[in-house]
Amino acid sequence: AGAQGRRRHYTVVLFDNGTMSPQEAAWAHKTAGEFIDANIDANHSMAVLNFGGAMRVTQTFTTDAVRLKQAVNKQGVTALQNAGDPGANTQQNDYVIRDLLNSLDTLMTEMNGLPGRKSIVFFTAGFLMNNYNVSLMNHAISVANQSNVAIYPVNVRTQLAAEGPSGAGAPGDQP
Repeated sequence: AGAQGRRRHYTVVLFDNGTMSPQEAAWAHKTAGEFIDANIDANHSMAVLNFGGAMRVTQTFTTDAVRLKQAVNKQGVTALQNAGDPGANTQQNDYVIRDLLNSLDTLMTEMNGLPGRKSIVFFTAGFLMNNYNVSLMNHAISVANQSNVAIYPVNVRTQLAAEGPSGAGAPGDQP
């Protein structure tokens, strides 16, 4: 393999714990552990971050799968649970979402200085957006493009529902 085959990869595994139920968080943590096992190698460093009202680094960049999975298992569901719920306090939701988008913006700006491929695997249950937050999202997308960061959102609510109660597909998918 030439120099291109040895190119560094940096991935942030990010949990939006403010929107996930305990069941959704458990699924996200299990899936993140599987993702780490499938993708970690000497040229692929990963970090684990948690957003629950503020961005927290649980594990800095490393190629150590054991340390990464320990960090994933430390994640917890916060008191801001279901910040994207339409029935919840709209003003509080707006602030939480604004802080999340601003934190993503800062994270991607920081990642700009890293060489090689950069990505964020973003586990979230989703959230509602108002016009102001759409503007922040558009700015975050612009920063991602400028910083050469790919964002891979994983909607845990949709994925968990698709697996159904048995984890083998949506209800009714069984033969």
